[in-house]
Amino acid sequence: MLKWQDAQVKFVESFRKYGKAAFVHEFVDTAQIKGLHGNKAVMVEQPSDYLVVLNGQVFFAEVKSCSNPTSFPRSALRKSQTKTILQLIPAGGLYFVYIRHETNGQWYKVPGHFFTQDLNKKSWKWEELASFKVTL
Repeated sequence: MLKWQDAQVKFVESFRKYGKAAFVHEFVDTAQIKGLHGNKAVMVEQPSDYLVVLNGQVFFAEVKSCSNPTSFPRSALRKSQTKTILQLIPAGGLYFVYIRHETNGQWYKVPGHFFTQDLNKKSWKWEELASFKVTL
């Protein structure tokens, strides 16, 4: 299993402890479609990996796996995901990027708006994300 796939499995499993108070819907992933149909596959960009309802709160969730030892690169987020965040936040929606730092296994739950504060920023040091550490 690839690291990003393992991160997604861990993310989904983390909601099982909530029982009926949690619902996780997985959107079809571009990588999955291309894996089945090759590069000839055409699909509409999805806003995120998941739509989650937790204790009545609805949010989009993107799950990322990052092996970079020093920082999380902007290039890990697709332009369409950033566009979704920029449209969703003013409408009162919630979007979180869950990042698993593969070097140490630490998880981060970063509010989407964090990535829109400086659209020219190329990456974020792990220290900049420290306040978003979570346990899954």
